[in-house]
Amino acid sequence: MRKLKYPLMVAGILFTATGLALLYQRLGISPPFGLTAALFLSAAVCDYRTTVKACRLGGKEGNPLVNIIFKKVGVEKGGLITMGVLFLMVMSIFRGAPPYQQLALGCAYWIVPINNLLVIKRLRKSKAEA
Repeated sequence: MRKLKYPLMVAGILFTATGLALLYQRLGISPPFGLTAALFLSAAVCDYRTTVKACRLGGKEGNPLVNIIFKKVGVEKGGLITMGVLFLMVMSIFRGAPPYQQLALGCAYWIVPINNLLVIKRLRKSKAEA
């Protein structure tokens, strides 16, 4: 099941983003780019912070590519590299998407830091029981 967790999470994010995009399009929601970019990037910052915390508690990065970077340069530096790539992606690809899709991706990406918080809680609980 552990090997399926990451692909299932990615699929969940994609399905959530698709569903939200369809809903926002149907409702005619069209927020400004600054709002959607802030929503997406704030989720990315929270992802970085919670990933670093989880790794310090003994957790492992679920994204295989990011995990390779973490092993090469460390969690903090690897996280900053990942954040830089996300920033460039937001400023190029993300900006060209319709506003309702931007909002959907920004909302759906929050699944990742929320999952990280659940992992941190579980790691703390297992450490307390040990």
